[in-house]
Amino acid sequence: MDETTDPSKYIVKGYTGNKTELVIPDQLEKNGNTKPLVLQNEFQAANVEVLDVSKAKVKDPANISKLFAGCPKVTKIIFQEGSNTFDTSAVTNMSGLFEGCAVLSVVDLSHLNTQAVTNMSRMFKGCKELQTLSLGGTFDTALVTDMTEMFRDCEKLSVLDLSNFDLTGITAETNIADFLTGTKPSTIKSPKTNPLEDKIA
Repeated sequence: MDETTDPSKYIVKGYTGNKTELVIPDQLEKNGNTKPLVLQNEFQAANVEVLDVSKAKVKDPANISKLFAGCPKVTKIIFQEGSNTFDTSAVTNMSGLFEGCAVLSVVDLSHLNTQAVTNMSRMFKGCKELQTLSLGGTFDTALVTDMTEMFRDCEKLSVLDLSNFDLTGITAETNIADFLTGTKPSTIKSPKTNPLEDKIA
């Protein structure tokens, strides 16, 4: 792990090893000293293909913008494993969360708490290999005000279930611009509350 330190925690900005499967722990022991481990935005893991963040914590609990932007080979990210679930209850900014994950093929967000999120812009932008996206019935978008380019260039996404999306917070057309540009899902389930439905259809 490539980390910087402060007195209370290890701040990890990347993984430089050769493992293709990586589990991020919640603590790191180094030289007999154990401290909480937190991930920095734009976490770099050039060789990792399967990333388990079910126990991981983040440097800024409110902002996970571009958190996985430095993971160009990752095909799967695990957010829940057993009793552990990646905690997003305080997150307000998820912009560009998976932007740059060009070979990501499977994402299951059905267990994430998104009730505080206001920004989901570019969240999946450029995920050209994304084929399976599970949002579940609890993916909360009630407070989101920006979804610009959210699914832009998700070329292989064939089914997009937006049936639980509440888009009442998006009042400006520019904040949902290019929502599906470059994406051609054969099945789209429409948002339940969508004043701009004609703009993303």
